[in-house]
Amino acid sequence: MNITDQARDILKQLFQEHDAKNIRVYFAGFGWGQPQVGLALDESDEKDKVVTINEVSVAIDPDIEPYTEDLTLDFSQEANGLVLLGNESNCC
Repeated sequence: MNITDQARDILKQLFQEHDAKNIRVYFAGFGWGQPQVGLALDESDEKDKVVTINEVSVAIDPDIEPYTEDLTLDFSQEANGLVLLGNESNCC
């Protein structure tokens, strides 16, 4: 998983506004026969793998970690918010 500089800056602002320390990437159900990835400002679960990506602490559910390798968290003007980009069959 990658996090762009623009997404990092937005996340740091969100962390301050919501008294959060990291984001959590988790299993959000199935779609197109593969797990879908969810993203939240949330504490890590004891089984999560916690890594730092572009200065952001990220807790990743180990069950979906292989599906996050090609994902990039970025800011989209069009969506006016954060978006996950990558392999569309694995992305939410």
